[in-house]
Amino acid sequence: MRFLWLSFLGLLLFFPQGCRKPLAPSEFLNRVNQIDSVTICDVKDNKIWHSSEELRNADHHEIDMDRLREILGDLKYDPATYVSKGGYPAVVRVKDGTSFQVHLAIGFSFFWVKDVEGSFFFEGESADIWEEIYMEALNNEHKSDRDG
Repeated sequence: MRFLWLSFLGLLLFFPQGCRKPLAPSEFLNRVNQIDSVTICDVKDNKIWHSSEELRNADHHEIDMDRLREILGDLKYDPATYVSKGGYPAVVRVKDGTSFQVHLAIGFSFFWVKDVEGSFFFEGESADIWEEIYMEALNNEHKSDRDG
């Protein structure tokens, strides 16, 4: 019995994030209208996914939620994972306190949600508006929790 317990602890150390089961795309899509904030985290590396500490210590850019809410109903999902040449991690917070780590592609109107296979995207006029919102947030002076 002791061997089993030690083996279990060893697995937890080997897989520090645990064996997370992928989220169904609907688990994100069903919460889109409850999004309170989207914070872009300006980290200084090219990784796709980051630790909570890395995101906390990054410079932050806030998305204009009034404009984003106008197009959230147009968000679509594709089970394919689109290819990006670069982007920014961001944290999406919903009203119940849940947060999702996402990776926002630059120059395209799609993003990935951590633990969800596939891509979420806007198209047509909504894609143009999304790109404006995204670029406007990146060009605004950053806000950092470290700045007080």
